[in-house]
Amino acid sequence: MLWNKRKPTEPSRDTPSGPKASSADMQVASAPLGNAPASAGGTSASSGRVPEADRALTAVGTLLKLYGRHAFDTDHTASTIRERCEEWAQRIVLGVLSRADAAPPPASTPGPAANRDWRGLERFFEEQRQREGAFVVKSLSGLRDTVLSLARSLGGSIGEDRETDTLIEEQLTTLSKAIDQGDVSGITRAAASVIRVSRASMAQRRERETRHTQKLSKELRSLRDAVPDDAKGNDELTGLYGRGPLEQQLDQLTAIGMLLEQPPWLIVIDVAAGKRDPNKPEPKRDPSKIRPVPDRTLREVSHCISRTFLRRQDFAARSGQNELCVLLVDMTRDEAAAAIERLLETVYTRGRELPNAEVPRLNIGVVRLRANEDAKRWRERADIGVERAREDGGDTYTIDGQKPR
Repeated sequence: MLWNKRKPTEPSRDTPSGPKASSADMQVASAPLGNAPASAGGTSASSGRVPEADRALTAVGTLLKLYGRHAFDTDHTASTIRERCEEWAQRIVLGVLSRADAAPPPASTPGPAANRDWRGLERFFEEQRQREGAFVVKSLSGLRDTVLSLARSLGGSIGEDRETDTLIEEQLTTLSKAIDQGDVSGITRAAASVIRVSRASMAQRRERETRHTQKLSKELRSLRDAVPDDAKGNDELTGLYGRGPLEQQLDQLTAIGMLLEQPPWLIVIDVAAGKRDPNKPEPKRDPSKIRPVPDRTLREVSHCISRTFLRRQDFAARSGQNELCVLLVDMTRDEAAAAIERLLETVYTRGRELPNAEVPRLNIGVVRLRANEDAKRWRERADIGVERAREDGGDTYTIDGQKPR
């Protein structure tokens, strides 16, 4: 129990000697010691039941812990909110003694009452709820703007397509009549008109797609940046995201990737350990004979990844026993290749400080998302790129299945 549970002093022992004791002496003798309050329901500590004050403190502490356990990201991460709730629960339930009361009291005197910052708890809870409310309003507003932008783009596309289809249909009707009449000059003019209108329609459609893609890419980037990172599901060894968040991110990018101005990149990194003999080719990978690499090797490679891909939208995860993945958006082919070159150089530099048995060797496959491609197919193409990098001698990478220039 958190309260002082010493029994009230027995009047026969502590009341003043004599046949009669004053009423004040009787009140002091019968008062509980320490900081244990009398229960609101009249329950005494000696009855064996939990006082109402104890139950209330326990309930407040439990509510704070539950609130923190189910917190979500706002401008603070869920883990930070959870830690603050745990701290406040401890401060309220256990209380805080002042410095003057820090020394234990004499045995003959009651213990000092613990201070509980109830007003501070009220401020914390009010500020936290205000942050959550503001975050939800801002997120819903961003999502609503993105959906409306998409709806406007689709609506405009339908209207423009109908107008263009009407023009092409009129020209085709004219061409059909000229063919039926056998008018050669009319056929020539109508055919030329059909070609001109068709080309104008295709150019207009490409321009519209570019314009809409840029606008939607900006909306989606703003919406993504408004959502804080969540550390849930992190891999303990590498500190990167785990497989669950990676699968979720792959599904999201395959759904919206083609709406972005630059389609996203998937980088699969196969990690091996041991200094490679340049005179021997990299052995072909056998899934049934994969041996785990040393923990230190994986940690070094993951740290190099974190130092290479520094943007907020870069996503790195551990996807297998000896495998790491990175997802990149808003990058051209040349920029992605330059980032991989920096990663290989950083890993090579760090590897010179490690024992030969722990020196990392990397085979990397880099692939860009294609239209109408699902996560499974995207991942399969990256795995093929890893194998081709291994066939090329190892410690290298491929982009869309091709050797780097």
